[in-house]
Amino acid sequence: MDHDPLLERLQRAVARDYHVERRLGGGGMGHVYVAHELRLNRPVAIKVLRPELDTADGGEAFLREAQTLAGIRHPNVVVIYQTGEGEGLQFYFMELVNGPTLEERLATGPLAAKEVVRIGINLLDGLETVHRLGVVHRDVKPSNVFLLHNRAMLGDFGIARPPTDVATDAHNREGTPAYRAPEQEAGDPITPSTDLYSSGGVLYEAVSGRRFQEQGENVDWSGIPSDLARVLRRAVAKDPADRWPDAAAFRKALEHLQAPRIGRIIALTGAGALLLGVGIAAVVIAGRWGGGRGAGSGSSTSDLNPRNPNVAFDRIEYVGPPERRPAADSLVRMVQSDLRPHINFVDPSSASLAIVGRMTMTDAAVDVQLSGGIRPSEFRVAPAQWPALRDSIGSRILLGAWDYRIPLAGSLPRRALPRTTEGLARFLEAEQLVMQAQWESAHSAFLRAEATDSTCWICSWRITDIDRWLSREPDPDRVRRYRQHADSLPIAYRRIMVAAQLPLQNRLDTLRAVTESSREVFLGWFQLGDELFHRGPLSGHRRAEAIPALERAVRIRPDFVPAWEHLAWAAIAEGDSTDAASALAAVERNSAAPDAFSSEIRGLLQVGFAWRFNPPTKALILTQQVTSEPKLQNSPDLGAGPRLLPTFDVPRGAIALGKMLAQASERDVQRSGLIGQTFGSLALGQVDSIRGLARKLTEVAPEPALDFFFAELQAALAVLDPDSVSTEDARDGLRFWLLSSDAALRDRAAWMSSLLEGRSRLHGASPPRELRLAITADSLGAMGVPRAALRLLDKVNIDSVARHGDPFFRAFVHFRRAEWRAEIGDIEGAKTELIWHEHLDLAGLPTGLPQAAEVDWAFGTLARWRLARLLDGAGRAQRGEACNAYRAVIRNWAGSPAQYGARADTARIRARELNCMP
Repeated sequence: MDHDPLLERLQRAVARDYHVERRLGGGGMGHVYVAHELRLNRPVAIKVLRPELDTADGGEAFLREAQTLAGIRHPNVVVIYQTGEGEGLQFYFMELVNGPTLEERLATGPLAAKEVVRIGINLLDGLETVHRLGVVHRDVKPSNVFLLHNRAMLGDFGIARPPTDVATDAHNREGTPAYRAPEQEAGDPITPSTDLYSSGGVLYEAVSGRRFQEQGENVDWSGIPSDLARVLRRAVAKDPADRWPDAAAFRKALEHLQAPRIGRIIALTGAGALLLGVGIAAVVIAGRWGGGRGAGSGSSTSDLNPRNPNVAFDRIEYVGPPERRPAADSLVRMVQSDLRPHINFVDPSSASLAIVGRMTMTDAAVDVQLSGGIRPSEFRVAPAQWPALRDSIGSRILLGAWDYRIPLAGSLPRRALPRTTEGLARFLEAEQLVMQAQWESAHSAFLRAEATDSTCWICSWRITDIDRWLSREPDPDRVRRYRQHADSLPIAYRRIMVAAQLPLQNRLDTLRAVTESSREVFLGWFQLGDELFHRGPLSGHRRAEAIPALERAVRIRPDFVPAWEHLAWAAIAEGDSTDAASALAAVERNSAAPDAFSSEIRGLLQVGFAWRFNPPTKALILTQQVTSEPKLQNSPDLGAGPRLLPTFDVPRGAIALGKMLAQASERDVQRSGLIGQTFGSLALGQVDSIRGLARKLTEVAPEPALDFFFAELQAALAVLDPDSVSTEDARDGLRFWLLSSDAALRDRAAWMSSLLEGRSRLHGASPPRELRLAITADSLGAMGVPRAALRLLDKVNIDSVARHGDPFFRAFVHFRRAEWRAEIGDIEGAKTELIWHEHLDLAGLPTGLPQAAEVDWAFGTLARWRLARLLDGAGRAQRGEACNAYRAVIRNWAGSPAQYGARADTARIRARELNCMP
């Protein structure tokens, strides 16, 4: 291997977190290296500014490129993770794209028009976001377009800048000459239309093999489909005013080329020719589809289901004795009859898949071959058994027609899928609902598939997965059933399947191994992101660690809505408005009409976004609009809204929505509204409000369990945040419950009283072993032996107690363990304890009694106050996280009474001293 001094310098600069492996390539501004990020166990690319360009201007341009990319989160744009410097080098870390450039692909010849249209849609989808952020790429060319197996990505933003409005700007002529727009050549102002021209030239070259600029005045449009040529001609118009108005319009014009031909005629002839288009459509429909539904015709348009794929399969070429020819036609009719509920059989000009069949019949056997856009297949049976081919042919057509929509089905061996045509069709339709994040509908669809076909054991796996995503307990019988058949799956899917049953840290390790060894299995990335998002903080992983895995999932499958929903949720919670807006837009772009549960999730995301990033008055108006929709008004899950809003770190939103629901007519919704207000008040440090809410709850829902919860809440505050509540008052509130006839409430009252008193006295009660261990550990910690206290708590299954025992237990343990770890100098350990509240691990939707998760979220502001103080004194390396924690404290406690408002003031002063504040 050649000696590379720059690689060695870079390795020294990033040695703590990365291993630099090799040089990948370079451009005019920098060199690109492949590296492995050790902490997140993923490959990355590192772009390094050429040392000879490390001047004031060169460094500024390089930093501008990094900043430009950092503001963009889109599946068709290369992602930048962070910038860095060291060893005299400037560099930034970005996504490693494993695929050739369009330039490299064109070295083998032009592409099919269908593939060029797909690339163009991806390219313009990315440019649409780039332009919306006020940036013009200025150098769209084949070497800057990367091709993955399922999408194209735009990279190299080295000369990207905002649009210009003067002809004297020195940067107007920048760009590669062969792809520059006329205004670039002339040095005139640059606008987003410049990128559209270059994109049109790139797509022209991709489909024709000829460079557009080299054509001069007499462009050769031969060999290019007329519809595509019409779209590209407008893109490469000399006058920017004659081009497509924006990237979205250009993209939609290309998308229309993928639509059935009648839709194309109407779309491309424009509004002025609409009546003509309708007339043509009527003639074509009457002549082409009006003749019935025999083997030689497609379906009537009124029969077409827009959710089903459009397939052309109306005949099988026959070779054999003439008297047996009817068998071929009969086979087509039988397959069409079986598949018609799940496939739209249409004319070839309207089909996304045109299947070619050939039957060869002899005295010894019947052979059938299928091809034409699906995996070539061949089937053989004895002559008398030819009708049995209907299932084999039907299954192959189903898989081919749904493969591009359903990534899971295409990556599984046939033996792992349902054996009957009907069972397979129902499974594929259920998977389509998963892709749309229509969880309840998908759950019902898998149940139907399971009931239809007993061989659909994989349906049991998918049902269990959905149960887990909906925070439901899995059915042990289903788990046993699918695990018995796991050997029929590829190793990556077996690992994913097994991971769900493992303890949390082992589960995360297993899923990381899947993503490392099978990088293109999108389900592995999604499952890893899902686990890190929902449960990662419970084992010391920040919620933000889920984002790279989820982003990888949507890069592999940009139409997978569940990953976009998770990304939107995480970005809102992390306070990233750009990424949140981009993810929400992707949810809408890729969604069909949502079912009731999905509508509730979308409404919650909208409300969470509004309270996180908008002024309260605007957020309140949007909240009223969303909750007044009939779908949500009539939902039994409406009460979960204010209790889930704290997961976006918007306790004020929880209080506002809680007040709205407290006026509802249903008692359960009123109760949830008041509980939501309680947790929001706790997160905001408005402790005095809690007593008044408790009194209202007693009037609305006089339940002993709720009365006790408020008594225990006061006690927990006195234990975890002394002086926020009088210890004597908290003790008084528990005394009644120490005599309760309800053993569970009596045990909880006893353990909390013992914590308040700082001793192991249990008032005659006998709480579970875990609570007794916690009391003993607390005593050891108070005695100054934190290591012994930590060892004792290591024996406790914290999450099990929190879910099924005391909802305050988990918060208590994490606060105490953070104290003890800090005492022994384990700052990193203390830090991981104080991020536990970032999780989203629920036992069903929070519409009943308060859950441990809600307690965790409500104590989140206090945890970040402790984290800020811990890291503030831990040195410069921890300053960024200390700043983030201080900002959260300021946002939630500013203006609150007593010590909470005072802490917010302290946080503001300290944040300014640390240069945290903008």
